[in-house]
Amino acid sequence: MRNQQGTPTKVELAWLAGFIEGEGSLALSAWNRLDNHASRNPKIAVSIKIYNTDAALISRCRDILKGIGVEPYMKEREQKPMLKHDGSKQYKSVDPMLTLTVSKLSSAQKALTCLTPYLFGDKRIRAEIMLEYLDKRLSRQKENSGNFRNLRYQDDEIALVKKFYTLTRPGQTKAFARRGETPQRVMSMAPE
Repeated sequence: MRNQQGTPTKVELAWLAGFIEGEGSLALSAWNRLDNHASRNPKIAVSIKIYNTDAALISRCRDILKGIGVEPYMKEREQKPMLKHDGSKQYKSVDPMLTLTVSKLSSAQKALTCLTPYLFGDKRIRAEIMLEYLDKRLSRQKENSGNFRNLRYQDDEIALVKKFYTLTRPGQTKAFARRGETPQRVMSMAPE
């Protein structure tokens, strides 16, 4: 339930963070531009995406984001047929895939600031790196009179993108190391 100001409650923010943990993605991407600036200035983008075929769930996610002042972009696409696990037949979902995307830097910063306390594991680490990048980039924009034009990426910003990339490679899970534990230690503490 919303509070009297219409802003999301802690429970709603925690629910959305959990939804993103299972049905979303956090991305900090870099690539070379295809124009005459390619060798001098790569392109770096941030995105938070939430995927689902249930329109009611996507609508709820959108409402919570709007409640914190973030306007996500919504896209609907038909799903491609998929093979069954045994490879015998293809099946196709009758429901379209709905995607919410937050890619504006200030909106992503606002969303991650509200949601990161409720994330854990790898997505929390990714969110923290993204927030560090966003804080640096938006601070530099403010110093440049609010303008991104001709604002080249600094080494520390590129280093954060590289750090993010190393986290997202298969086998590079850092969640246990971050808490000072190993997977073996955590498993030994689990009840039998």
